[in-house]
Amino acid sequence: MSHASHKPIAETHSPVREALLGLKPAFLTLVGMSFFLNLLALTGPIYMYQVYDRVITSRNMNTLLALSLIAAILIAAQCLLDMLRSRALLRVGTAFDQALGDKLFQAVHKAMVKRVGGVVGPVQALRDLDQVRDCLTGSAIVAAIDLVWTPIFIGACFLVHPVLGLAYTLCIVGVVALSFANQRTAAPILLRGTAASMIATEYANAVFRNSEAIRALGMTRALQSRWKSRRDVGLGWTAQVNEQSGWFQFGMSLLKNLASTLGIGLVAFLVIHGDITAGALAAVCFLGARALGPASVIAQSWKTLNTAKAALARVEAVFREAGETPDRMALPKPKGALSFEGVVALPPNGRKPVLNDVSFSLEPGDVLGVIGPSAAGKSSLARVCVGLWPATKGAVRLDGAELSHWDEERLGEHIGYVPQDVELFGGTIAENIARFRAGSSEDVIAAARLARVHDMVQELPDGYNTDIGDGGLKLSGGQRQRIALARAVYGNPPLVVLDEPNASLDTQGEDALVQVIRQLKAAGSTVILVTHRSNILTHCDKLLVLAKGTVHTFGPRETVMQSFMPANVVPMAPAAMARKA
Repeated sequence: MSHASHKPIAETHSPVREALLGLKPAFLTLVGMSFFLNLLALTGPIYMYQVYDRVITSRNMNTLLALSLIAAILIAAQCLLDMLRSRALLRVGTAFDQALGDKLFQAVHKAMVKRVGGVVGPVQALRDLDQVRDCLTGSAIVAAIDLVWTPIFIGACFLVHPVLGLAYTLCIVGVVALSFANQRTAAPILLRGTAASMIATEYANAVFRNSEAIRALGMTRALQSRWKSRRDVGLGWTAQVNEQSGWFQFGMSLLKNLASTLGIGLVAFLVIHGDITAGALAAVCFLGARALGPASVIAQSWKTLNTAKAALARVEAVFREAGETPDRMALPKPKGALSFEGVVALPPNGRKPVLNDVSFSLEPGDVLGVIGPSAAGKSSLARVCVGLWPATKGAVRLDGAELSHWDEERLGEHIGYVPQDVELFGGTIAENIARFRAGSSEDVIAAARLARVHDMVQELPDGYNTDIGDGGLKLSGGQRQRIALARAVYGNPPLVVLDEPNASLDTQGEDALVQVIRQLKAAGSTVILVTHRSNILTHCDKLLVLAKGTVHTFGPRETVMQSFMPANVVPMAPAAMARKA
């Protein structure tokens, strides 16, 4: 019985393998070009041989002129073909980047959302793609292709004299053997050094993202010391690689220089003894250099090739860890009916559920307030609502269709989401509100008016064209939260999830939030509001009280609040309600 159907996705579908296979016709073309280039490379030795053995002895200027003209034409053709091959290599690298770039960006994003433990940092993953692309367009690939034609030049040396062919063959074998031994010895150490350097770089990136807090708390030197300790590990491995490779590099350099220098002496010895003519002296030296060239380049480029190989493996790992995203049939725009059916959810890489057997349902136009103590699972519920965290058991349905049945991009168009930690992106306010899509100015202004931020934006120096900087650093916390609210309601999504949307708002901002909720409800959008402030709960139709990831109470707002307090008592704060629960 065949087990082919049980192969994991990584074995049956690999974007990296597909991209490399897509380059096969281009590489076959490069091999063909290299064949003619290496044939044309024989122009030099043949020209020298003819000049020394015919022209100098016969002193025939017509022969010299004819040979020189033919050689000039062939050399021009060789240079033109070499230029075309270089351009073709650049196009191969560009094609590889274009075939994988977008897919890798999506895979890194997906892996980061899933918080897969083994995935490399996002910046490093894109650097890895650059390293592989640069390797595909570098001298090592050219040398690897030309290495196929090395036997032709060695064969030409054998034709001149067997001793010459044997001598150059031994030199090439020695260079290749030393390079292989160097690679086997140093490759594991190089991988450790690369991994340590990556860890140090990712640590530095994390530190720089919080530079203001670090400066304010006087943590710069302490964190610098931690970064340096990680970096020193990488430098130590690199130094060890260089020390171990020194003798191998010495041996390869010695063989190459001996072949180019003593080869002339060997040819001269054969000329003196009459075994070959004087014309073979220059020709054989040229042939030997062409034969040794590719092997020498590859031997010197082993570190680059190993680094590119490791980078390619990490790129493949990103795709493997992110998993394959299946094509989904486009579903109609939902109305906003949301239901949880016995949902159990775990955080990425977590073992303990943060939501356990959660069930409730909402109709279009419902406003649900989610309350409970800290670590009750409120923000986890918000993430599950918008499809960031999948349900490991049970189902989350939007208009009857499970969220997993939706295409991720299409689902995002129908959802508004303000996370607890608001994150804006480098660009203008208009671009952030429009979610960086090609939307009209009218839609952007409509979302800003709905979120009650139009007047606030107009007061900024460039209005909607104001560049807010990376992460929206040019805005205050309250301004960022209100812009995020406008982004959430852009396009009138039928489902809006707000996780602590009033955490950084003043009284005016909170009044605007209340008006937004009322208008969303009037438009038929379903709103889920996670909050710790009790004053905004009066605008909710239903309340969901969570405790330790389970549903403590769910129902109409009046019913839920009456179950926590006697009649004619001012509603207590959600934290107190949760403590009573």
